[in-house]
Amino acid sequence: GPHTASLGLAYTASGKTVVNAGLEQLYYQFGKILIVVPRKDLVIETQATIQALGMPDCGCYFSESQTPDYITVTTWQSLEIIPELFQDVNTVIVDECHGADARVLFKLLTVAGRHVPNRIGMTGTLPKDDLSRHNIIAALGPIIFKKKAKELQDIGFLAACQIFILKYLDRHRPEYQDVYRDHEQYIDESRWQFRHPQRIA
Repeated sequence: GPHTASLGLAYTASGKTVVNAGLEQLYYQFGKILIVVPRKDLVIETQATIQALGMPDCGCYFSESQTPDYITVTTWQSLEIIPELFQDVNTVIVDECHGADARVLFKLLTVAGRHVPNRIGMTGTLPKDDLSRHNIIAALGPIIFKKKAKELQDIGFLAACQIFILKYLDRHRPEYQDVYRDHEQYIDESRWQFRHPQRIA
């Protein structure tokens, strides 16, 4: 089959899962396909989409379900533990490739998956730091496709939106004064903010 190595950048809600299913139909003839996603819920969603589009021999591999098939959807975490999933694979498609640690992605695709001739990465955005960005490009190939959210809105694929910013002056709220000293890390701050009744309302 062909030897492909490329990255596509398309923003949230642009239909990357369906595009990936189309790529699987294209590469199906060349041998086994491995699809890698960052989370278990995306494994289930991706498998269901592929099967709904007429490819029933699509299995998955993660902690609760281990049914690999001609097309297998898995997570980075599972692939790290079971690199044998690369065995006999001719095409690897990495969805949301920014969601994996770039060092892990690089190591997996250049060691256990080094023999896979066809590599395709899809993401909405690449990491900002040079090392992570170049690790992803080195493992998957150059960026050959970009579609920005604004372009998708202009053609009517994504809904146009208006953004209204509501800014709370936290420093002047007495209850904030009582808790902010305990916010040693960002996660402490965000937990408090996201549970605040006024903000939720």
